[in-house]
Amino acid sequence: MIHNVGSISLDSARIESAVANALLWRHNQRMDSHGPIRHEDAIDAYARSVDADALQALGSRGWSPPPEMLDDARRADALPSGSGIVIRDLEYVRSEVLDEALPALNAERLFRADASVPLGATSHVMQRWVTSGEAQIHRGGSSVPLAGAGKVEERFPVVYVVCAVSTNFFQALSVNYAGLRTFQAESMAARRLVQERLNRLYWGGDVGTGLKGVLNYPHMSKMVIPTLFDGTATGAAVVASLSDMVGTPRILSKQVFYPNRIAVSETIHQYLYQTQFASGTDTSIAEYFIRGQVGKPNGIKVIEAVHELEADSDEMTRSGAPAGYHGILSYRDDLSATRRVVVQEPTWLPLVQNGPFDTLHVMFAATGGMVMPDVGANVLAFVSV
Repeated sequence: MIHNVGSISLDSARIESAVANALLWRHNQRMDSHGPIRHEDAIDAYARSVDADALQALGSRGWSPPPEMLDDARRADALPSGSGIVIRDLEYVRSEVLDEALPALNAERLFRADASVPLGATSHVMQRWVTSGEAQIHRGGSSVPLAGAGKVEERFPVVYVVCAVSTNFFQALSVNYAGLRTFQAESMAARRLVQERLNRLYWGGDVGTGLKGVLNYPHMSKMVIPTLFDGTATGAAVVASLSDMVGTPRILSKQVFYPNRIAVSETIHQYLYQTQFASGTDTSIAEYFIRGQVGKPNGIKVIEAVHELEADSDEMTRSGAPAGYHGILSYRDDLSATRRVVVQEPTWLPLVQNGPFDTLHVMFAATGGMVMPDVGANVLAFVSV
């Protein structure tokens, strides 16, 4: 630690030379496709302000790390010391891929995440209370009605979703701009493929592992709406059908359960927003329905379009939905009613040696599927268009 530099003249050239010599004698220099990686230890100390007194003394004399030194530090920071066998340009891409903001898929957009299940769990348990009883007016005597409650436990599996990118050691040593862009494109594809698989699991579950999704969730109310959403029914009949569906949980539970969001297939969404409620008006069926929700506790504010509820989507087909029917989901979006169990967001595993010269960069994520503790608030309806 430098407390007093005194009259010694310090400039960036002397500092770089001293650091380079120290690194050279301490251990072999690390390499990437651009050559030796310099100053990694020095810049780490600079970034973390470990030697704050020395930095302050140097800064008072007008010294700051040159741009090339900062660039070396960025490359050196991709991996910890001792991992020099891995090409740093590729490691930098790995970290950048995880930081890239991608558009949210429908399950992530509509359902809240529960991150309480730790990584490494093979299953998770959801508890739901089932109550019964009724209160009465007391008219004398010793007869008093009792309230009963029972706890139901449901166990769900945790599954791991993986996708990998393969690289060759010799190709990586000579990686150029085009090769680096290819690795970046493949890495982004791996991340998106993992996210798409997660999205499908949240909607349709997985029969092989017993994972539950929205469309095959047990105990959730399901119904078929007889009204055709094809223009043959009046706008009033369509609105009445939607209102009956959304109002069913509220009526049956005496205001205990109620949905506050509704999602429909893209085909139904287009029909509801492009079809007039009545001839000669400029109000759509959707707008008229939303208007009727005003004043209700947590009334629905918008009808959302979801591809997964299309009649021919993989999610609807795999869940056993009636053939040719589109889906309409009304639900409550808080964690007590509907949540997706996120055990691990997509991330990279440590590198896997797949042969003498080939390496796998594995992207993985873990999920426990969908759970609905207050399942009485949710209704899945099917309608023909």
